[in-house]
Amino acid sequence: MNKKKKNSTNKLYGIAEFVLFATSYIPLFLLIVFKQISENTEYLHWGGFDKKSAYIFFEKFGFSFLLITISILSLWGCKLLFSN
Repeated sequence: MNKKKKNSTNKLYGIAEFVLFATSYIPLFLLIVFKQISENTEYLHWGGFDKKSAYIFFEKFGFSFLLITISILSLWGCKLLFSN
């Protein structure tokens, strides 16, 4: 009378799945960031803090800023996930 045991693997939910997904794309994110920065080097100078400079920053480097933020948060989440 052998009873079959259920597969006892751990399942990841929610944020853990996103963290592992995002960390797998970090090399691609870095390539996109380097490409966008190299194409917009003429906008990399200090313009002060005003509405126009913020608009130019988000227009030219907004996607890079988003990808860098996702990469940093996913690395931090991965550290927390593996330390748990």
